Amino acid sequence: PASRIMGRVMDMDPEAEIGADWLEAKLDRALAHRARLYDAPFYRLVHAEGDHLPGLIIDRFGDTLVMQPNAAWLENHLDILVAALLKVTGVQNIVKNASSRARALDGLDDETMVLAGEPSERVLVPMNGAQYVADLAEGQKTGLFFDQRPNQAFAARFAKDASVLDVFSHVGGFALAALAHGARDALAVDGSAPALELAQDGAEAMGMGDKLTTLKSDAFAALETLAEQGRRFELVICDPPA
Repeated sequence: PASRIMGRVMDMDPEAEIGADWLEAKLDRALAHRARLYDAPFYRLVHAEGDHLPGLIIDRFGDTLVMQPNAAWLENHLDILVAALLKVTGVQNIVKNASSRARALDGLDDETMVLAGEPSERVLVPMNGAQYVADLAEGQKTGLFFDQRPNQAFAARFAKDASVLDVFSHVGGFALAALAHGARDALAVDGSAPALELAQDGAEAMGMGDKLTTLKSDAFAALETLAEQGRRFELVICDPPA
């Protein structure tokens, strides 16, 4: 009763049966769509209502899926959902990330757990010409913000020979893409030390560790300090969390 979503449209056919066959068909469609878009298995496989699976987020990291089942109907169908994912995608590992605030509103637990296989805690993710390090065990949400991929690619177009400031950087999403596209240097600002360590690891994996500087700070305080210092950047990205 605490949920902010009164109802979810599962299927336009009132005779539809929400079960294994139904889930497999939805996942088949989502997988086929991503196969047209990406040449490597690193992407957002399921984007909730956009893939006709309300409340479900699934990100793919090679042979591992990290999913956020953010609605009660998903928790009630978790076993058949895991079986359908293993069958349709052929992955070996599935992690359930239960950190979303939406789960609490649906009366669900916040226990993150491995549902299948033995996934690595950290994986290297190639994206937009850069290399990212995602923490699948302790990272924020699924470990990486795949939904920012096109925005990072767009911003990187302006990065050649530029000094770049990436505020609310997380694991260096915009900063690393900018470096991969010819930025002179980049400063990544975030309030999370572990996230910034992952950003630095990504830069090292790209052979550009000397071009990335990280700053653990409140974002707005950092902006004030940089202004007082007279710092100037050719490209500034400020991407605050929702």
